[in-house]
Order: sequence, then C-alpha cells, then structure tokens
Amino acid sequence: MKLFYKLSITFVFFFFVNKHIQAQVLIGDIAFTGYNSSPAAGSDDFTFIILKPGGLPASSVINFTDCGWGGNLAAACNSNNLFATNGTTETDIAWTSPGSVLAYGTQVRISGLTASTGTVTGTTLSLSGIGDQILAFTGARTAPTFIAGIQMNIDAGATGNTWDNIAVSSTTASNRPACLTDGVYSVWLGPTETDNAAFKCGITISSVQATALAQINNPANWDQQDATAYVIPRGCLVVPVTLLNFQAINNLTNVGIRWKVTGQQNLEKYELEHSFDGSNFRWLTTVMPQIGSGDKTYNYTDFESLKSNAKQIYYRLKSIDFDGKFSYSNIATISNKKGVSIIVDNFVNPINDKLNFNLTVKNAGMLTMQLTDVNGKIVYTNYQKVTAGTSSISIPVNAALSKGVYFLRITTETESIVKKLVK
Repeated sequence: MKLFYKLSITFVFFFFVNKHIQAQVLIGDIAFTGYNSSPAAGSDDFTFIILKPGGLPASSVINFTDCGWGGNLAAACNSNNLFATNGTTETDIAWTSPGSVLAYGTQVRISGLTASTGTVTGTTLSLSGIGDQILAFTGARTAPTFIAGIQMNIDAGATGNTWDNIAVSSTTASNRPACLTDGVYSVWLGPTETDNAAFKCGITISSVQATALAQINNPANWDQQDATAYVIPRGCLVVPVTLLNFQAINNLTNVGIRWKVTGQQNLEKYELEHSFDGSNFRWLTTVMPQIGSGDKTYNYTDFESLKSNAKQIYYRLKSIDFDGKFSYSNIATISNKKGVSIIVDNFVNPINDKLNFNLTVKNAGMLTMQLTDVNGKIVYTNYQKVTAGTSSISIPVNAALSKGVYFLRITTETESIVKKLVK
C-alpha cells in the first residue's frame, strides 16, 4: 500500500524535499590488509577493507599517499606536514568508490592506477623495497583528514608510537600522525622491516567496527616476508554476516519480521527469538542462510505471538557462525493491541532529519493527521484516504521546525492514537 504518497507535497510546514547528502568517510572506516613493495611483476600493490557500518557510500573519494608526514605527536593531524616532494616518484592517488554502496567487509586492491573496484587517478605509488608507509586521508593534502595508516619502514629509533621519529623530509620514512593511534587506526609492522605483508588467514573479522580495527591493526595478526609477494586480497580472510536492517511489523492478524544482510561467510544459521517482557527471550524459529553472494533479504511471519496478553512483543535475531560464535541484532518492538484498528510501531524518537514509523490500519477509510505543540496549538491538519494494510513511513523533517516537543494525533473513523515527537 502506498500510504501518504502526497504527504511530501502537502505537509509543507512539517516536512521538506529530501536532498541527498553523502555520508562522510570517517577515521576507522577502512583499514589496510596487505601490501607488496617487492612484487614478482607489475606495480606495487596494497589492499584495504571497508569497515564503515552500513557500508561505504557510493562515489566516496579516499586519497592515498606514501609521502611521509613530518609533524610530531604534538602537531595537529590536519596540519600541512605531508612532504611536498618525498622522492621523485612518490605522490598521491585518489580512489573513487563505485556508484553503489560497498558492503562492510569488502576488500579493495589497488595496483598502480588500477583498482579491483572503483577508479584510481594520480601517479602510481612506488612502495620502496627498503620499506615505506601508506597514509589514507580525505580532503586536501594541505589539511588532510587521516582515516587509516600502515608503516612498514623501520629507521633507527623507530617505534610503534612515533614511527620513524624524523625531523626532515625523507624518501622512505614518516612520523605517525597523532590521530592514527597504532593498534586502533594504524598498524606499525616492526621491529624489523619486510617488503611484503598480509593480514593472516584463519581470523574471523568482527562485524563490530571497533573490534575489527583492533584485530586488523595488531601486528601479531600479520604475515611478513621478503622472498615472495603475497596474493592480495587474501580469499581466506573471513568476514561474518553484516546485518543491514531488522524490523518487525504488526499486521493486526500476524507479525511480519524482515531482515536484510550482506557477507554471509562462515554463517551456519539464524535463530529468531521473541520476548513478552524485553528481557527473557525464547527461540521462535531457525532460518537457514540463502545460497549465493550479495545482499540477502529474509521474511518470517509470526502467527502466534499476538495471541498473548502482553502489551509489547520484542524480537531479536541471533546470527550463528560455524565456529560457534554468534551476535545479536537490535531489538524490534511492536505493540499488541487486540481489537484496535490502527497501530503505529517502530516510532523513532528523538527525530532528527527523518520521521520513521510503521503505520497499520485495519479498515479502509479516511484518516486524519494533526500536529500540535506542547501548548495545544494546532500547527498542521491533514486528511488522507487510506486502504487497509501496513506501510513503512520515512519522511524528512522540516529543518525550520524549532526544537521541542510535539504531538502527532492519527485518527480513523473509530479510533485515535497520539504519539509524542521530540525534535
């Protein structure tokens, strides 16, 4: 059912036309997973993994440089301390992600000016055979915003804290920008220098960003050697299932549970659980993973839980790997109101740029939406003809609406429901 399809036009006081704003790439949204400064043939190469929750937005731009950073740990990370000419061939490249979201756990390989996905511009990086570094940043090199780093050059006096501790420009050395904390946002592959390195096999990358960063940026979890280049990215690197969304919808006669995932490597099964008090969850059903790569969507219909006398019903999803490890989804809550004709579920407060909720009506007819402030002043009234069923509503909120408390009253011919809004 397409409910309120005219709302973005008529509800002018409360809503505005949605404009696409690309999500910002932040520190920790990627981590390096391999490099070869002595490849058997062709250009030097390196790999990184997407760790941004929800995936890296389409057409994101990340710059990579093997130029050194001359600032010390007291210098601001965005200061102009990248060496302007660090050798004769070392400079920056710009990688632009493809026109679709790259899922959490995706690895990207860059060799010369070629990427396994996306496009690369600039001058080919030359990772020195005696060791070098790679810094990933967004913005201009004169004021970079660093997001990841890897240091594989070991000068005298170098440590994981300061890196090379240099005071002047060098063709093969760099200090550590203070924001790129080793073991968190960067990795120092000391205490000896090796030409090639790759993240170890047999380690399942966590679906929690902070945990994954700690795993990948731990030098103990890396293989290193001079003799032979690694084939990167390594296919043995395992990323568990990433849950993109999980929701439950009260259809009045049953509850529809829906979830969408990506990256189902090493996944054995899903277990759906429900609770009538929000604390004690019980097994509801087991769902086996679908075959094939790419995003997967699952649906399950619960016909029994609405028969209980509980006012609220809670659902959560348990994702279980073959090694016995598991993780839980967010908890989805629905109202259990027998005999009602209208239900509003998954109402998100406080609202920011969007008002999101699920609206279910039992019977077709006229529906009234009325918005009031805390003083009872009506700021908007809308009449809408609706058909029976459920819709997921996601509407941009008017940016000019002052912050505070509002009440949204939704009324059918037989019933009225009020929801409190906080902006």
